[in-house]
Amino acid sequence: MLKQICNQSINLLSIIRKEIHKKQAMAAELGNAVISGVTSEVAESLFDTIKREISYVFKYQSYMDDLENLIKELGYRRQMVEEPVNHARRQGDAIYQGVEDWLISVDEFARAVVKPIIEDKDEAKKRCFKGFCPNLLQRYNLSKKSMRAAKEGANLLGKGNFSNVSFCPAPERTKFGHVRGYENFDSRMSIFQDIMKAVKDDKVNMIGVYGMGGVGKTTLVKEVARQVMEDKLFDEVVMAEVTQNPDQKTIQDQIASVLGLEFGQHDSVIQRATRLCQRLKKEKQVLVILDNIWGRLDLEDVGIPCGDDDQGQCTILLTSRSQHVLCNVLNSQKNFFIEVLCYAEAMSLFWNTVGDHSMETSDFQSLAVEIVAKCGGLPIAIKTIANALKNKSLPIWKDALNQLRNSNPRQIPGMDADVYSSIELSYNVLQNKEAKSLFQLCALQIDGSRIFIDDLMKYGMGLGLFTNVNTLEAARNRVHRLIDDLKTSCLLLDGDSEHVVKMHDIIHAVAVSIATDELMLNISDDVSLKEELQNGIGKDATVISLPYRDIQELPERLECRKLKLFLLFEKYDSSLQIPNHFFEGMKQLRVLHLTRIHFPLLPSSVDCLINLRTLSLISCRSLGDVGIVGELKKLEILCFRGSDIEQLPREIGQLTWLRLLDLSNCRRLKAIEPNVISKLSRLEELYMGNSFNKWEKVEGRSNASLIELKGLSKLTTLEIHIRNAQSMPHDLVSVELERFRIFVGDAWNWFGKYKISRTLKFSGIDKNIYLGNQMQMLLKKCEVLYLDKLNGFQHVHGLDDGEGFPQLKHLHIQNDYEILYILNSVGQIHCNTFSLLEVLFLYDLINLEKVCRSQLTKCQSFSKLRIINVKRCHKLKHLFSYSVAKNLLRLEEIQVTDCKNLKMIVGEESENHFVHDHEGIYFPQLQSLTLRDLPQLSSSGFDLEISRMLSTTPSASKKIIAEDDVKDFLKVFFNNKVTTPTLKKLELSSIHIENIWLDQFPAMPTSCQNLTKLVVHNCSRLKSLFPYSIVNSLVHLQKLEIQKCESMEVVIDATTLGRDEKQGIGLMVFPKLDYLELSSLPKLTRFISMSSSQESNILYNETQPLFDEKVGLPGLEVLRIERVDNMRKIWHHQLLFDSFSKLKELYARWCDKLKNIFSSNAIMGRRFDRLERLSITGCASIQEIIEEETSSNCNNCLVKQSWLNVFPRLVLLELWYLPELKSIYQGIHIFEWPAVKHLRAVGLSKVEILFSSELLSWEMDSQQPFFLVDHHKVRFLSLESLRIDKMDRLRKIWHHQLFASDSFSKLKELRVTGCGELTNIFPSNIITERRLERLENLVVVECGSIEEIIEQSSSTASRRRFDVFPSLTSLELWLLRKLVSVYQGIHVLEWPVLGHLKVVECDKVEILFASSELLSGETQSQQQPLFFIHHPKVAFPSLTTLEVSYCDGLRNLVTLSTVESLLKLTRMKIIYGPMMENIIKLQVGEEVKVDPIIFGQLEYLELDSLPRLESFLLGDYVLEFPFLEQVVLNGCPSMKTFSQGFLRTPNLNKLQLTEEEKEEQWEGNLNSTIQKLFQEMHSVA
Repeated sequence: MLKQICNQSINLLSIIRKEIHKKQAMAAELGNAVISGVTSEVAESLFDTIKREISYVFKYQSYMDDLENLIKELGYRRQMVEEPVNHARRQGDAIYQGVEDWLISVDEFARAVVKPIIEDKDEAKKRCFKGFCPNLLQRYNLSKKSMRAAKEGANLLGKGNFSNVSFCPAPERTKFGHVRGYENFDSRMSIFQDIMKAVKDDKVNMIGVYGMGGVGKTTLVKEVARQVMEDKLFDEVVMAEVTQNPDQKTIQDQIASVLGLEFGQHDSVIQRATRLCQRLKKEKQVLVILDNIWGRLDLEDVGIPCGDDDQGQCTILLTSRSQHVLCNVLNSQKNFFIEVLCYAEAMSLFWNTVGDHSMETSDFQSLAVEIVAKCGGLPIAIKTIANALKNKSLPIWKDALNQLRNSNPRQIPGMDADVYSSIELSYNVLQNKEAKSLFQLCALQIDGSRIFIDDLMKYGMGLGLFTNVNTLEAARNRVHRLIDDLKTSCLLLDGDSEHVVKMHDIIHAVAVSIATDELMLNISDDVSLKEELQNGIGKDATVISLPYRDIQELPERLECRKLKLFLLFEKYDSSLQIPNHFFEGMKQLRVLHLTRIHFPLLPSSVDCLINLRTLSLISCRSLGDVGIVGELKKLEILCFRGSDIEQLPREIGQLTWLRLLDLSNCRRLKAIEPNVISKLSRLEELYMGNSFNKWEKVEGRSNASLIELKGLSKLTTLEIHIRNAQSMPHDLVSVELERFRIFVGDAWNWFGKYKISRTLKFSGIDKNIYLGNQMQMLLKKCEVLYLDKLNGFQHVHGLDDGEGFPQLKHLHIQNDYEILYILNSVGQIHCNTFSLLEVLFLYDLINLEKVCRSQLTKCQSFSKLRIINVKRCHKLKHLFSYSVAKNLLRLEEIQVTDCKNLKMIVGEESENHFVHDHEGIYFPQLQSLTLRDLPQLSSSGFDLEISRMLSTTPSASKKIIAEDDVKDFLKVFFNNKVTTPTLKKLELSSIHIENIWLDQFPAMPTSCQNLTKLVVHNCSRLKSLFPYSIVNSLVHLQKLEIQKCESMEVVIDATTLGRDEKQGIGLMVFPKLDYLELSSLPKLTRFISMSSSQESNILYNETQPLFDEKVGLPGLEVLRIERVDNMRKIWHHQLLFDSFSKLKELYARWCDKLKNIFSSNAIMGRRFDRLERLSITGCASIQEIIEEETSSNCNNCLVKQSWLNVFPRLVLLELWYLPELKSIYQGIHIFEWPAVKHLRAVGLSKVEILFSSELLSWEMDSQQPFFLVDHHKVRFLSLESLRIDKMDRLRKIWHHQLFASDSFSKLKELRVTGCGELTNIFPSNIITERRLERLENLVVVECGSIEEIIEQSSSTASRRRFDVFPSLTSLELWLLRKLVSVYQGIHVLEWPVLGHLKVVECDKVEILFASSELLSGETQSQQQPLFFIHHPKVAFPSLTTLEVSYCDGLRNLVTLSTVESLLKLTRMKIIYGPMMENIIKLQVGEEVKVDPIIFGQLEYLELDSLPRLESFLLGDYVLEFPFLEQVVLNGCPSMKTFSQGFLRTPNLNKLQLTEEEKEEQWEGNLNSTIQKLFQEMHSVA
C-alpha cells in the first residue's frame, strides 16, 4: 500500500515539475533583456504556478462545483435562446446565423468537453489503498480540465445574450413548378403558344384569357407563368386572384408578398398602391397575372403601373369568364377564348384521372363514353366525376350516368361544391334581371338541343319580360343583346346558325336547378308523368316544360293556377293527344307552345286561356278547325309553323292585337278567308314561306289576295313565295320592310340556309313588267338577289333604277340566254354598282361574254367581292379584266367549272385597249382557287398576255425572266406577274397545263408559301408537279392529291440543278403534310428526280424506290398509292430518321409491279409503330408484305429479339386479290398483333400460312393453317371481325393447339367464302375452351370441301361434346355441298341468342335438327343432323328467322322431340327441297307427344318448290299458330293437307300462291284450302 502511495506521489510531482520547468524556460528566454524587477515578477509567477498546480489536487471539489454551476447557467441561457428560436421557426421566420452557430457551439461544448469530464468524475471518486487514500492523479487531471472547461463555458455564456433571435425573411421569387392538372392537349397547346407569343410582344401589355367556369383558364395561365420563368423572360412574375368582390388590399397583399414588400400596419390603400407601384417600377420586366376578374378593376388604384409611361410598365395577363369585361371594361389588347375539350381530349383526361386504363376495354368503356359526352368537354366536370368514380364498381358508374342523364348530377361527390357552385356564380353576378330570366328560359329545353332565338323572343314577349319594348323588332334586338351578354359570360354558346344558340350540358343542368328554385320546372322523368301531374307536382309552378319526352298520356285536367308558360315538345312518332279539359285549370297562362301534337280538333278548354299572349302550334298533325283561337282576344303572337292546317278561318280576323302570324311550311294550307289578313292591322311580322300560294288577283273572291298586304301599315317583316308572277301587284306592300324573303316564280326551293334577312328571288321576270316603287325600294335594300330566266335583259343593272344595288351582298344568276354582261359600260351605270357585293354565282349563262364590259379605274365596283363561282358560261374568255382584277383586294375564293372557251383568269379590257404599265396582279386575300374542266385554259392561263407585254415592257422589267426562255415562261401557270400570298387551297382538274410553277433561282414562292391543300386531277400534260426551287416554300402544305396525270413521271423535278454545279441538292422536307394521294399515275416511278450527275453520288440498288432519303415527310398520317404502274418499291432502305414515323393509314392498290410494302430494317427501326390501317389491294406482284432481308449483314434481323410487336397500333388489315402473296414475311419471325380489330383476306390464291411463327421444333402436317403460331406472345388480342375469301390453297384457319389462350377471344364476326380446300372452320378445342364466347355473326359460303363446321376430335373421350355459342345472333351456311353436320359426332350445341339461321345449297344435309339422346356412337349410320339438340327449349331460345333453300338432300326439317326449339320463330322459309317429305317427323325411338305443338310467335311461313312434301306434320297431333298471318304455298304438288290433326290459325284468312300477294285462295281454314288446291291440281292432271 505504501508503495502505491509513493508511486502516485512521484507521478504527481513529476507532472508539477514539468509545469514548473515550462515556466522556468519562459523566464530563461528573457535573458539579459529582463531587468531585475521583471525577474522578481517572473519568480512570483513561478510561485503562483506551483501553487495552482498543487491546488488542482486539493481543490478538486471546488473546481468540479464551479463547472457544474456554470453548466447549469449555460443550460438556462440555452433554454432562453432556444424557446424563441422554436417559436420563430413555427411562425416561418428565419433564425439569425449567429444564434444558430451559438446553439451549435453550446451543444458541441456539452458533448465534447463537459460530457467526458462528467464521465471521468466517477473514476476520480474511487479511492486507493482500500479506500483510505483518494486518487490524487485522477483528481489533478479532472480539476485541471474542469478549470479550462469553466473558462470556455463562461465565454459561451457571455456570448449568449441575444436581444432578438429571428427575423421575417423576404419572400423568395415565385417558383412555378409543374402545374397540377395541366395537360398538353392540342387544343391547349395552340392557345398556349399564342399567349406566349403575345406575352413576348413588346407592343402588347394587356392580354385576356376568357372562357366558362371550369374550362381551365387558371391552369393555363399558371403554365404560361411556369414557362415564362423557365425562359427567364421576366424579372418577376406575380399572380393574384381578384374574385367577384375584389378587395384592393387583398390583391396588394398577394402581389407584395411575392415581391418581398411589407406595408405599414396603418398604411392606407392609396399609400400601399404608391409603394407597390414604386416597387414594380424598380424591375425592368414584370408579368402580373390577375386571375378571375368579374368586373371593373382600376389597376392604378391597386398599384399596378399600366399607363403610357414605358418605364416600369408591366405586362398584365387577365382571366375572366366575360369577354365583355376584358374587351370593353379593361380594354385588353389581345383576347384568347378557351374552348371545351374535344371528345378525344376529354376521353383522355377522363381515363388519365380515373387511372385504371385496363377499364378502357371493359364494360366500363360504354359508360365512360356517355359520361364524357354528358360532361361536354368541360375539364372541371370531367375531373370531378372521374375522381368520384376512381376505383368504384360498375353500379356506381351506372348511377352516376343516370344522374347525368336526368340533369341532376349534384349527388356525384364533388359536383355540387366544385362544379355547380362555380357555374352558379357566373349566373349570380349577372346584373341584368332580364338576362337572368332569359337564362332560365334556356333551361326549359332538353340538354344539348338547339335553342331558337325567335322562340326566346316569343316567350319573353308573352311573359312581358322586357321593359320599354313596344315592338317585335325592339324585342328581337333586346333578346340578341341579352344573348350576347350571356355569351360573353360563357353561359351560352354559338349554335350551328345565327338563328340558334346552345347551352353546355353541365351549364344546362345548373340552369335547370336554378329555374326549379324559381318554380320553373323542366320535367325529365316521364315514367309516371300523368300521376305526378295529377298529384300536384306543378301545383305552384309558374313554368312547366316537357321537352321531347315519350309521354303516353296526360291528365284530364291540369290544375296550375299560377302557371304562365307551358311547353310540350313531343317526338316525331308520338300519338299523344291532349284531353279536352286539360287547360281549364291554368287561366293565368300567357305562353303556350306545343310541338308535334295530334290535333283532329283543338281542346275546347283553349277558350279558357283568356290571358294568352303567345300561342305556338309547331308541326302539329291533322290540325283541324282552329276557329276557337279567334276567342283569344289578347293574343299577340300566333304560330302554326309546319302544321297540317288546311284553312285559316274567318275567326282569326278577330285577333286585332296580333303582332306576329307564322304560317311558314304549312304546305297543306289551301284557303285563307278573304280580308282576314287585312283585318290584322297591328301585324308587324308575317311568315308565309313554303305555304299558301292560292292568291287571288283581285279582292273579294274565295281566297285571300296579295292586295290585302297593303293594309298592314305596321308590317316590318314579310316572308312569302309567290309562284305565279302574274298575280303580283306592282307595289306589294305600302311600308318599308326591315326584313324580307320574297320569292317570285316556281324555280325556287324555299329551304336553305339564309344568314341574311333581306332576300329577293325572281324567276321569269320580263323587262316589260313594271316593278313598282316599293319593289324598287326592296331592290335597294336587298342583300341577297337570285335571278332566273330573265327576259329582255343584257345586263343585270337594268333591273334597278340607277342606284347600283347599294346593299347587295350576294348575287346569283342562272339559266339565262340573253345576258351578255353582269356590269355594262361605266358611262351607263352608277360608279359604285355592286360596291358591297361579296358573293357572285354565275350558272348556265351561255351567252355571257364578260363580267364587266368596260374599264374600271376609280370605281368601287366589286371591291368587296370575296367569292366568285362560275359554271357553264361557254362564251366567257376571261374571268376578269385587268381593271376589275385590280379591285379584287378582298377576293378569297375563285371557282370556275366547265367553261369551254375560258383562256385566262385575268385578261385585257379589249383587243384594242392594252395597258402598258402592268405591275402585275395582287390578290392579297385569295385563299381558294378551283379550276375544273377548262380545256382552253393553257399554261398562260394566269398570265396577262405576257408575249404581247414583253414587246412594250421596259428592259428593267425584262430582267425578271431573262434567264429563262420566253416560251418556257409562257408555259408556266403561276409566274411573278400574279401574286397570291395567302393561297391555301388549289385544285386544278382537266386543264392542259405543262407546268404550274416557274423553276428559277432565287425562288419566288408567292403563290405557294401558305398552301395547305393541293389537288391536281387529270392534267395530262404535267410531267412533274413541283420544281425543286419551291419545295422548301411548301412548309404549310397538309394535303396533296395527284390523280390521273398520265404523263407525270416525278412529283419533284430536280434535274435542272445539274446545269449549275454550285447548286447542290439538299433535303426536301414537307413538315406539315399529313395526307398524300398518288392515283392513276402510270409513268410515275419516283417522288423526286435528279440529274445523272447527282444520282451517281447516291447509292441505289437496282429497284429505285418511290421515296428515298432525300424526302422528309415527318407528319404524314395517310398515304394512298393507287395504279402507279411503274413503281416497284415504296421506300428506300434508308430514310430520314423521322420520315413516315407518324403514318396511321396506308393504302396500296393496283400497283402491278410492286414487290413488297415494307423493308425489314424499317420494321426493325419501329418506323411504323403508329400505323392503324393497312390496306393492300390488287398488287399482282407482291409476294410478301415485309421484304425478306437478303443482305449478309442482316443475319435474320427480324428474330434478333425473342418476339416482335411489328405494328402495335394496327387496327385494320386488309389484303385483297394478291395472287402472288405467300406470307406476311417469308423469313424466320415472331409477330404480335395486339390491336388488330378487323382482318380481311380476300383472293390470296397462293397463301397457305399467312400468320405464322416459324420457330417450329416439329414437322407440320400437310394441312397448314391460316393462323400458325407457336409462341405465347403471338396473339390476336383485339380481333373482332375476320373475313377470309377466295383462298384456294387454304385447308385450315386455325391449328388445333398453336395459339395463346386469349387469342381471338373478342372475335364478333367471321365470314369465310370461296375457300374450296377448307375442310372445317374451327379446330375441336376452340369451342370447348370457350374462345369464341363473343362471336355474334358467322357466315360460311361456297367452301366445297367442308364436311363439318367444328373439326371432329380424334380422341375417343371427346366424341360426345357439349358446347355453347353464347353470343352468336346470326348463322348463315351457303353452298356447302359436302356439309353433313356442325360436328360429326355425338354432341350438344346451345345457341342461346341465335336469332337468324339461313342454310342454302347444303346438299348433304338430310335433317336440320335431331335429338342427341337418340343417337350414340353405334347409331351413327342413322341420319346425321346438322344440329344435335339435347334440351329443345334451351337449344335455340331466341331463333326468330329460319330460311332453308336448295338443300337437295334435306328430307325433314326437325324431329318431333326437338320441335320446341323452333317455338320462338316469327318467320320460316323452306325453298326448293326435292327430297323434303315433312317439316316435322317422328324419329325412331321418339315418344309420341300428347300436348299441343304451339308455334307461339310464327307470323310468316313460306313453302316453295317442295315436290315430295306431303304435310307439315305427319300424324294426329294438335298444331297451333296463334299469330300466323301469312302463308305462301307454291310448288308443293304432293301436299294433301297441312296437318292430319287439329289445326288452329286464328289470324290467318288467306293462302298466298306467290310472295307478292298476286294470287290468293281461302276455303275457311288452312287444311281445307290446301285440300282444295290438291284436288284442283290433280283433277286438271
